[in-house]
Amino acid sequence: MSHAGFVHLRVQSAYSMLEGAMSPKTIAATCRAMDLPAVALADRNNLFGAMEFGSACREAGVQPIIGVLLAIERPGSRGLGGRFTCDWLVLLVQDKTGYDNLIALVSD
Repeated sequence: MSHAGFVHLRVQSAYSMLEGAMSPKTIAATCRAMDLPAVALADRNNLFGAMEFGSACREAGVQPIIGVLLAIERPGSRGLGGRFTCDWLVLLVQDKTGYDNLIALVSD
């Protein structure tokens, strides 16, 4: 099996409000046109596009990787106004157990 020269692991779709502009179908079609074997969808704090993305990628012959860009509160960052600083962590799914765990994390 040959290895891909590049696999994008942090694509955001239109489901990342004000950050992504492409639909999951467009992402899959673009990856197919660029001959990319796989791509990861990592929308900010949600999995709304995961099912549409997975279906579109399978139809296009591209390996879908489901993920999320999750906000993690930085310890001790809450100020007097109650606002906090967060760091962004990309979490990617490897299997069904990972998907179930990711759903639980995003729901919290």
